[in-house]
Amino acid sequence: MFAAVQGKDRQYIKEGVLASQDGIIVKFTGEQFNQTDLDIWETIVHMAHDRPLGTFCSFTAHGLLRKR
Repeated sequence: MFAAVQGKDRQYIKEGVLASQDGIIVKFTGEQFNQTDLDIWETIVHMAHDRPLGTFCSFTAHGLLRKR
């Protein structure tokens, strides 16, 4: 899902199948994610790890950069 490509080499994916099991299919449409997106996702997950599931979380760009 998070390809090792540079930002300029990203592809647009339309209804790409990410996973399927027991008749349930997970599809994705949008610009391909890369390692930078993974870094950001992991930072957000880390920053939200102490909050209960279902709780609204909000972060600033400054806060994300400070954690990286």
